[in-house]
Amino acid sequence: MSDFRSRSFNAIVAQVVMVLLTYTLRQWQLWKFMEEALAHLTPEGLAQQLRLMQQWIVIHLGLAYTQLPVVSFTREALQLEGAARDKALRKLELLERTLLTPVPNPRPM
Repeated sequence: MSDFRSRSFNAIVAQVVMVLLTYTLRQWQLWKFMEEALAHLTPEGLAQQLRLMQQWIVIHLGLAYTQLPVVSFTREALQLEGAARDKALRKLELLERTLLTPVPNPRPM
């Protein structure tokens, strides 16, 4: 989408809507596939598929990165002390505000 250079608001909206509809369709297809793939599993097999160890947090700094399971990341974050804890809390609050705040209306009033 970054290569789309139109100045027409309606063309931009149409492009964004089509991309979002495509993502929604693909998500529905994957959901249906997973529903069929998980239908034959026993409760133990289903628990194995849904285990938290399969969800990762990726932290990057410069050219380096690390991947941590969600549970390990949570433990590490809770063990921070002093200034590191304050810095991490401020960063998480900023991310929360950024990701959970509705996008303002781009059309001029």
